[in-house]
Amino acid sequence: MSNKDLLYYEDYDIDNYDDSFEYSYDDHELTSSYDLSDTFNCGKTVLKQISQQIFYLILINFIYRLIRQTALLPEFLKHLSSSLLGFLSTFIFFTNGNYYVILLAFISYGFLKLLQFYNVRRKGILSIAFQIITIFSCEIIERDTTIWQNLRGSALIISMKTISLAFDIGSNKLNKLPAIYVYAGYMLCPANVVLGPFVSYTSYCQTSPKTFKLVSLKVFFQAFLNSLMSIVFIFLSTCFLNYLLSDDVSFFVTYRDALIFRCSHYFVSFMSVACLIISGIDYRSSSEVFGYQVTRPLDIELPRSLVPVVISWNIPIHLWIKSYIFENLKRYGKFKAIILTYLISSSLHGLNVQLAAVLLSIGIFSYVEFRLRNLLAEILDACIAANKCLIDSKGCCITKGHEFTTKLHWVKLINFIFGVFTIVLLAYLGVLLDTSIDGNNEFSLHTNLKKWYDLNFFGHIIVLIWYIMYLISKN
Repeated sequence: MSNKDLLYYEDYDIDNYDDSFEYSYDDHELTSSYDLSDTFNCGKTVLKQISQQIFYLILINFIYRLIRQTALLPEFLKHLSSSLLGFLSTFIFFTNGNYYVILLAFISYGFLKLLQFYNVRRKGILSIAFQIITIFSCEIIERDTTIWQNLRGSALIISMKTISLAFDIGSNKLNKLPAIYVYAGYMLCPANVVLGPFVSYTSYCQTSPKTFKLVSLKVFFQAFLNSLMSIVFIFLSTCFLNYLLSDDVSFFVTYRDALIFRCSHYFVSFMSVACLIISGIDYRSSSEVFGYQVTRPLDIELPRSLVPVVISWNIPIHLWIKSYIFENLKRYGKFKAIILTYLISSSLHGLNVQLAAVLLSIGIFSYVEFRLRNLLAEILDACIAANKCLIDSKGCCITKGHEFTTKLHWVKLINFIFGVFTIVLLAYLGVLLDTSIDGNNEFSLHTNLKKWYDLNFFGHIIVLIWYIMYLISKN
């Protein structure tokens, strides 16, 4: 395979179902409600469970905003308040095991300090290896899988911040490792230590009275809207979807279970944006309505292909992976860089074989779809590639200069068919991400793999047929 045939990471991101941020509940029996009245009672119960935590998290970030914009306070106190409020956030959300977050942050600082002291090259690569080993060790030491499952998202955020600092120091974007109190403030910042998203060190440091005001009407509206969206998605995830889609049809069950997982992810994503906006952390506005976007549900639920799905699942992680991992591995060759990127992404999520299986599968699925659709687009000279073509005001393709654009019904039909296949494959992949726990309080690999077996591995069969079509079309 020539270099031209390789799947370029600029067009495709192998990181996808991160999520690591699923929310767990005490009353699991709520999700089995099918009566409409019971469904709304379920919603009230869930809202009661999470409303207090959400209120405290928003309040903590509002206090953090006020502290950071107070010009009279010394910088030391501002960073110290960031770390203390962040630790309080982890205590409210996690209760048990939040010390792992503190442990991971300060062990990472010690490692970065050693790399700086001995002037070691390739600080970023060594930091990646250290983070993977540390996360694996913590997960092995903590035998209660429920505790680590809840902490996994925070551990991922800490690791991403540490790795980004290591690369920035290695590339001289930063002169040296920040002082311990600044580092602690960044790592434990209440804006994202619990739910994310990833925020760069530069963005954290740019938070000052000059960059934002006390909560404006626009900020309040955007924070409220994101909070409201998160509540809607958690209601869908825990209560309403079980009522709306029952167990009568097997594929609907598969689709429903995957959709429940995705709605749980949307809940966390929108809630994280609300906290980020309230905190006053500097960010680039990516949406006039929501202010900032971690995920794009419409791109996932009504997809053109798997390629925009893996990008829109978690946009900050996509950008982080591309900037800090892939770009620094391209010197080994793009194909090797893609493989290494997948391995690193999977490993930073911890010892989760189910997630690794989904990551590997969606990576292969997306690769095959990307190649097949781009080849068909070239052969048919039509806008049916995995990535949407740009059309000018005259209706002409300005991306690849295709003769046949989406104005034609047969082009729309081909894109629609691939979109339906994408929805089916997402349902197929999503069922493996069920975090139900067996009687031994451990995640049952056999049980989760059996779900694909019960579905006759139809998702992999579909992609195998695609690959055969690709080989035939190529020749």
